[in-house]
Amino acid sequence: MENCKGEGSKEQLKVILSQLFYSVLNNTPQQCAELFNFLTCKLAPDYEGAEINLGDEVLMAAISDTYDVPKKFVKEAFHKEGDLGIVSQTFAAQLPVETSTLTFTEVFDQFKHIQQTTGSDSVKRKKLLIQCILKKATPEEALTIVRWLVGNLKTGAGEKTVIGGLSRGLIMFLKPELPIELIEIDSQKIEGLINEAYNIAPNYEEIIRQILANPKNMYQIKEHCSLKVGIPIKPMLSKSIKGFDEILERFQGVQFTAEYKYDGMRGQIHFNRRAEPQVQIYSRNLEKMTTQFPELAEQISKAVKPEIESFIIDTELTAYDKETDKYLPFQILSQRSRKWVTPKDLETKVCICAFDMLYLNGKSLLEIPLCERRGHLHQSFNQCQDFMFARFRDIDANFDVLPYLLDDSLKDNCEGLMLKSLHATYEPSKRSTNWFKFKKDYLEGSSVADSMDLVVVGADWGKGKRKGLFGSFLLACYDVEGQQLQTMTKVATGLTDEDLGVMFGKMKGLIIGKPHQSLLYKDKNVDVWLDPQHVWEVKCADMTLSPIYCAAKNYTGDKGIALRFPRYIRERPDKKINEATSSEQLYDFFRKQQGV
Repeated sequence: MENCKGEGSKEQLKVILSQLFYSVLNNTPQQCAELFNFLTCKLAPDYEGAEINLGDEVLMAAISDTYDVPKKFVKEAFHKEGDLGIVSQTFAAQLPVETSTLTFTEVFDQFKHIQQTTGSDSVKRKKLLIQCILKKATPEEALTIVRWLVGNLKTGAGEKTVIGGLSRGLIMFLKPELPIELIEIDSQKIEGLINEAYNIAPNYEEIIRQILANPKNMYQIKEHCSLKVGIPIKPMLSKSIKGFDEILERFQGVQFTAEYKYDGMRGQIHFNRRAEPQVQIYSRNLEKMTTQFPELAEQISKAVKPEIESFIIDTELTAYDKETDKYLPFQILSQRSRKWVTPKDLETKVCICAFDMLYLNGKSLLEIPLCERRGHLHQSFNQCQDFMFARFRDIDANFDVLPYLLDDSLKDNCEGLMLKSLHATYEPSKRSTNWFKFKKDYLEGSSVADSMDLVVVGADWGKGKRKGLFGSFLLACYDVEGQQLQTMTKVATGLTDEDLGVMFGKMKGLIIGKPHQSLLYKDKNVDVWLDPQHVWEVKCADMTLSPIYCAAKNYTGDKGIALRFPRYIRERPDKKINEATSSEQLYDFFRKQQGV
């Protein structure tokens, strides 16, 4: 799979994966779901939070103890290679296992065991569990095992490609009589249906089991994956709109609403009066946030009307000052600890700003228009100081009120407006043309319609009064399909001397000897490479194509997209690396700027 590169490589990977899935389906079909999880470096659905959370230090210690190599040498090899999988393979080759005795089930079960290991001495016990499988592994197996534990198999196959391979394998297995020329047509159809089912019930294991249990009804898989309280749905997303002229063009003759765009954190809230706990909260990335916001369960219980048995609502969680009756910046909310909430964290009051309802008393509301969903939402709750409905105004023909609404939202410490078609259904996971975000920034002369969330991957040393600190930083976007970071700009503007001191304190321990294994780059002109752990929000004046950057190169050709006059805005500690702005989104921004 690693040899599949260049034009047509994704199709080659799909063919290889389809043959792998076909073989497993013929021999051990019960392992098909686990194979899918293995290939996507997951143990369970995202909402279960089943992450191994192993740092490089733990893996280096395990490699050191397994192959009886001083940890110093392991670190040196890692700095040289930038890939702990290759490091493990290299040391394993010096003490090779002649015959492999490991099975897929044994390895995957051990991964689960590692994830479930908690409590005192858990790091030590996890290290011993890793050693157990590495000691039995051939050099090639050690490479794969360690890369999986890092979270990147480096096969070039992202989740989308694996789904394509699975779909083709399922068609080959379930419809063996199908002519080869029709296999691709049917596999594309089932791939689309799997994606639709996943957007509503994001559990690939369950989807695969449902297809295998009901092969005659595989084209109705979406009907078997219904919306349920306790299983988060992929949220609907918005596009950006640049100015009043574009608003006029987009919404001419369309009834729409202008809502406040709150400066907070997306929160999908699930409630079941008969369950324990009654309230569960999920992030836009489907991760459970209930323990991060323990006070919200009581706020929900007070606001929901007694006749409501169950619901799923879409909200923005915002920091709120009760004394001044003002919303506070997102940074204040983002400082809250994810797992271990302290009394100090709870001093920051959180307001739930509800703007949509997806499910009510056992029934999905996804297929009804926004105006009706909003009606159900408003009828189901009583507003109070810490539970509010998103402020809105419906617009028919009078577009002249929009500048005043935008100004009001900014005075209330919001980011701008969300413009939504009143007759649109809820489209899970889709960046829809029925929802647009409209910020003040878009009116300030920039040809780029939105800020970007980029990953810090390198830095240059500062000069003058910034000597001894990092003075500028190399940033990258994230390519979802290739599971790789792609360089796109250097930024120094917007960072104060105080910021640089703080950033240096956070990042001096992240220096690595060569570019990270997931980074696609061209220009090596950077003083130090950094382990990618930090996401920053950045704005720019416009975009251009550059021969020294790689961003969206898979869409643009030889040259990558680069930012002109980039400016640091803020840290985004709430975002993981794979939640950074994608190469596809960047290309969409670039095309809009070019008027394509």
